[in-house]
Amino acid sequence: MNIQNEVKIIRSARKTMTLQIDAGGSLVVRAPFHVREKAVSEFIQMNQEWIIRAQQKKREQQSKLERYRKQPGGAFLYLGKEYIICETKARRIRLIEDRIELPEGTDPGRELYQWMKKQAGAVLREKTREKADMLGLMPHGISITQARSRWGSCSGRNNISFSFCLMMCPVEVIDYVIIHELCHIQEKNHKQPFWRLVEAFDPAYKEHRQWLHEHSYYMDIMQELQDMHS
Repeated sequence: MNIQNEVKIIRSARKTMTLQIDAGGSLVVRAPFHVREKAVSEFIQMNQEWIIRAQQKKREQQSKLERYRKQPGGAFLYLGKEYIICETKARRIRLIEDRIELPEGTDPGRELYQWMKKQAGAVLREKTREKADMLGLMPHGISITQARSRWGSCSGRNNISFSFCLMMCPVEVIDYVIIHELCHIQEKNHKQPFWRLVEAFDPAYKEHRQWLHEHSYYMDIMQELQDMHS
Protein backbone atom coordinates (compact mmCIF):
# COMPACT_ATOMS: atom_id res chain seq x y z
CA MET A 1 0.00 0.00 0.00
CA ASN A 2 1.40 3.39 -0.99
CA ILE A 3 0.49 5.55 1.97
CA GLN A 4 2.08 8.66 0.47
CA ASN A 5 -0.46 8.73 -2.38
CA GLU A 6 -3.36 8.86 0.09
CA VAL A 7 -2.13 11.59 2.44
CA LYS A 8 -3.84 14.92 3.11
CA ILE A 9 -1.88 17.54 5.03
CA ILE A 10 -3.81 20.15 6.99
CA ARG A 11 -1.74 22.93 8.52
CA SER A 12 -2.86 25.17 11.35
CA ALA A 13 -1.56 27.09 14.37
CA ARG A 14 -1.14 23.91 16.37
CA LYS A 15 1.97 22.72 18.23
CA THR A 16 2.12 19.01 17.39
CA MET A 17 1.43 16.61 14.52
CA THR A 18 -1.39 14.09 14.61
CA LEU A 19 -2.67 11.33 12.31
CA GLN A 20 -6.24 10.51 11.35
CA ILE A 21 -7.96 8.22 8.83
CA ASP A 22 -10.94 9.91 7.20
CA ALA A 23 -14.20 8.27 6.08
CA GLY A 24 -12.74 7.50 2.66
CA GLY A 25 -9.70 5.74 4.11
CA SER A 26 -7.24 8.53 3.33
CA LEU A 27 -4.54 9.52 5.78
CA VAL A 28 -4.91 13.01 7.24
CA VAL A 29 -1.89 14.64 8.85
CA ARG A 30 -2.54 17.72 10.95
CA ALA A 31 0.66 19.72 11.30
CA PRO A 32 1.87 23.14 12.50
CA PHE A 33 2.57 25.79 9.89
CA HIS A 34 6.32 25.74 10.57
CA VAL A 35 6.90 21.99 10.13
CA ARG A 36 8.66 21.12 6.85
CA GLU A 37 7.57 18.46 4.36
CA LYS A 38 10.53 16.27 5.25
CA ALA A 39 9.49 16.19 8.89
CA VAL A 40 5.92 15.28 7.88
CA SER A 41 7.21 12.41 5.70
CA GLU A 42 9.38 11.12 8.53
CA PHE A 43 6.42 11.29 10.90
CA ILE A 44 4.35 9.24 8.46
CA GLN A 45 7.09 6.61 8.02
CA MET A 46 7.59 6.35 11.76
CA ASN A 47 3.89 5.52 12.19
CA GLN A 48 3.49 3.37 9.08
CA GLU A 49 2.34 0.23 10.90
CA TRP A 50 -0.36 2.14 12.78
CA ILE A 51 -1.55 3.77 9.54
CA ILE A 52 -1.88 0.44 7.71
CA ARG A 53 -3.84 -1.09 10.61
CA ALA A 54 -6.09 1.96 10.90
CA GLN A 55 -6.83 2.02 7.17
CA GLN A 56 -7.67 -1.68 7.20
CA LYS A 57 -10.01 -1.13 10.14
CA LYS A 58 -11.69 1.77 8.32
CA ARG A 59 -12.31 -0.43 5.25
CA GLU A 60 -13.86 -3.11 7.47
CA GLN A 61 -16.10 -0.52 9.09
CA GLN A 62 -17.27 0.82 5.73
CA SER A 63 -18.03 -2.75 4.60
CA LYS A 64 -20.23 -3.24 7.67
CA LEU A 65 -21.99 0.06 7.09
CA GLU A 66 -22.97 -1.02 3.61
CA ARG A 67 -25.08 -3.77 5.18
CA TYR A 68 -26.97 -1.15 7.18
CA ARG A 69 -27.53 1.11 4.17
CA LYS A 70 -29.36 -1.57 2.22
CA GLN A 71 -33.11 -1.35 2.84
CA PRO A 72 -34.91 -3.71 2.81
CA GLY A 73 -32.78 -6.86 2.88
CA GLY A 74 -30.00 -5.24 4.84
CA ALA A 75 -29.35 -5.15 8.57
CA PHE A 76 -30.31 -2.84 11.42
CA LEU A 77 -28.95 -2.51 14.95
CA TYR A 78 -31.18 -2.17 17.98
CA LEU A 79 -29.94 -2.49 21.57
CA GLY A 80 -26.75 -4.09 20.29
CA LYS A 81 -28.49 -6.84 18.33
CA GLU A 82 -28.49 -7.08 14.55
CA TYR A 83 -31.84 -7.54 12.80
CA ILE A 84 -32.52 -8.24 9.13
CA ILE A 85 -34.85 -5.66 7.53
CA CYS A 86 -37.90 -7.10 5.75
CA GLU A 87 -41.26 -5.84 4.58
CA THR A 88 -44.55 -7.47 5.62
CA LYS A 89 -48.26 -6.69 5.64
CA ALA A 90 -48.01 -5.68 9.31
CA ARG A 91 -49.34 -2.21 10.13
CA ARG A 92 -46.44 -1.30 12.42
CA ILE A 93 -42.80 -2.15 12.96
CA ARG A 94 -42.24 -5.43 14.79
CA LEU A 95 -39.15 -7.17 16.14
CA ILE A 96 -39.47 -10.93 15.65
CA GLU A 97 -36.49 -13.14 16.48
CA ASP A 98 -33.67 -11.94 14.21
CA ARG A 99 -35.67 -9.68 11.89
CA ILE A 100 -37.30 -6.28 12.00
CA GLU A 101 -40.54 -6.17 10.03
CA LEU A 102 -41.61 -2.93 8.34
CA PRO A 103 -45.05 -2.14 6.86
CA GLU A 104 -45.14 -2.99 3.18
CA GLY A 105 -45.15 -0.06 0.75
CA THR A 106 -43.58 2.44 3.16
CA ASP A 107 -40.20 4.18 3.02
CA PRO A 108 -37.93 1.83 5.06
CA GLY A 109 -35.48 4.59 5.96
CA ARG A 110 -38.18 6.95 7.20
CA GLU A 111 -39.94 4.18 9.14
CA LEU A 112 -36.74 3.12 10.91
CA TYR A 113 -35.72 6.71 11.63
CA GLN A 114 -39.07 7.64 13.20
CA TRP A 115 -39.33 4.35 15.09
CA MET A 116 -35.84 4.70 16.55
CA LYS A 117 -36.57 8.21 17.81
CA LYS A 118 -39.78 7.04 19.44
CA GLN A 119 -38.05 4.09 21.12
CA ALA A 120 -35.24 6.32 22.34
CA GLY A 121 -37.68 8.72 23.96
CA ALA A 122 -39.32 5.96 25.96
CA VAL A 123 -36.36 3.69 26.76
CA LEU A 124 -33.69 6.29 27.56
CA ARG A 125 -35.94 8.41 29.76
CA GLU A 126 -37.10 5.40 31.76
CA LYS A 127 -33.57 4.04 32.17
CA THR A 128 -32.26 7.46 33.21
CA ARG A 129 -34.90 7.83 35.91
CA GLU A 130 -34.07 4.35 37.23
CA LYS A 131 -30.33 5.06 37.32
CA ALA A 132 -30.91 8.50 38.86
CA ASP A 133 -32.81 6.91 41.76
CA MET A 134 -30.02 4.35 42.19
CA LEU A 135 -27.24 6.96 42.17
CA GLY A 136 -29.16 9.60 44.10
CA LEU A 137 -28.32 12.12 41.38
CA MET A 138 -31.37 13.72 39.80
CA PRO A 139 -31.13 15.60 36.50
CA HIS A 140 -33.05 18.83 36.00
CA GLY A 141 -34.33 17.52 32.67
CA ILE A 142 -33.87 14.68 30.17
CA SER A 143 -33.96 15.23 26.43
CA ILE A 144 -33.39 13.08 23.35
CA THR A 145 -31.50 14.76 20.53
CA GLN A 146 -30.28 14.04 17.02
CA ALA A 147 -26.64 14.67 18.00
CA ARG A 148 -24.18 13.54 15.34
CA SER A 149 -20.99 13.23 17.37
CA ARG A 150 -21.83 12.86 21.08
CA TRP A 151 -23.66 9.96 22.67
CA GLY A 152 -24.66 12.06 25.67
CA SER A 153 -24.02 15.30 27.55
CA CYS A 154 -24.80 17.06 30.83
CA SER A 155 -25.17 20.83 30.96
CA GLY A 156 -24.07 23.13 33.75
CA ARG A 157 -27.69 23.25 34.87
CA ASN A 158 -27.84 19.45 35.06
CA ASN A 159 -29.95 18.96 31.97
CA ILE A 160 -29.00 15.61 30.44
CA SER A 161 -29.24 14.89 26.72
CA PHE A 162 -28.79 11.66 24.78
CA SER A 163 -28.45 11.03 21.06
CA PHE A 164 -31.17 8.69 19.79
CA CYS A 165 -28.31 6.84 18.03
CA LEU A 166 -27.50 5.40 21.45
CA MET A 167 -30.30 2.89 20.84
CA MET A 168 -27.97 1.00 18.50
CA CYS A 169 -25.65 0.13 21.41
CA PRO A 170 -25.77 -2.88 23.76
CA VAL A 171 -27.81 -2.33 26.94
CA GLU A 172 -24.76 -2.36 29.21
CA VAL A 173 -23.13 0.36 27.10
CA ILE A 174 -26.30 2.47 27.22
CA ASP A 175 -26.27 2.08 31.01
CA TYR A 176 -22.67 3.30 31.10
CA VAL A 177 -23.49 6.45 29.12
CA ILE A 178 -26.42 7.20 31.42
CA ILE A 179 -24.27 6.67 34.53
CA HIS A 180 -21.51 8.79 32.98
CA GLU A 181 -23.81 11.75 32.42
CA LEU A 182 -25.54 11.43 35.80
CA CYS A 183 -22.15 11.48 37.52
CA HIS A 184 -21.51 14.86 35.90
CA ILE A 185 -24.25 16.27 38.13
CA GLN A 186 -21.83 15.82 41.04
CA GLU A 187 -18.49 16.05 39.21
CA LYS A 188 -18.45 18.51 36.29
CA ASN A 189 -15.05 17.52 34.84
CA HIS A 190 -13.24 14.29 33.96
CA LYS A 191 -10.73 14.29 36.80
CA GLN A 192 -10.09 11.32 39.07
CA PRO A 193 -13.02 11.91 41.47
CA PHE A 194 -15.37 11.71 38.49
CA TRP A 195 -13.99 8.40 37.22
CA ARG A 196 -14.01 6.93 40.74
CA LEU A 197 -17.68 7.82 40.99
CA VAL A 198 -18.43 6.24 37.60
CA GLU A 199 -16.52 3.09 38.56
CA ALA A 200 -18.50 2.76 41.78
CA PHE A 201 -21.65 2.25 39.71
CA ASP A 202 -20.11 0.63 36.62
CA PRO A 203 -16.95 -1.36 37.45
CA ALA A 204 -16.57 -2.29 33.74
CA TYR A 205 -16.83 1.32 32.54
CA LYS A 206 -13.44 1.18 30.77
CA GLU A 207 -14.64 -1.67 28.54
CA HIS A 208 -17.89 0.17 27.77
CA ARG A 209 -16.03 3.38 27.03
CA GLN A 210 -13.70 1.53 24.67
CA TRP A 211 -16.68 -0.07 22.91
CA LEU A 212 -18.11 3.38 22.18
CA HIS A 213 -14.78 4.53 20.82
CA GLU A 214 -14.43 1.53 18.51
CA HIS A 215 -18.04 1.67 17.30
CA SER A 216 -18.53 5.41 16.86
CA TYR A 217 -18.89 4.73 13.13
CA TYR A 218 -22.29 3.17 13.88
CA MET A 219 -23.63 6.70 14.08
CA ASP A 220 -22.88 7.25 10.40
CA ILE A 221 -25.89 5.31 9.15
CA MET A 222 -28.25 7.09 11.54
CA GLN A 223 -26.82 10.40 10.41
CA GLU A 224 -27.65 9.45 6.83
CA LEU A 225 -31.22 8.58 7.79
CA GLN A 226 -31.43 11.87 9.70
CA ASP A 227 -30.26 13.88 6.68
CA MET A 228 -32.75 12.12 4.43
CA HIS A 229 -35.82 12.27 6.64
CA SER A 230 -35.49 15.08 9.22
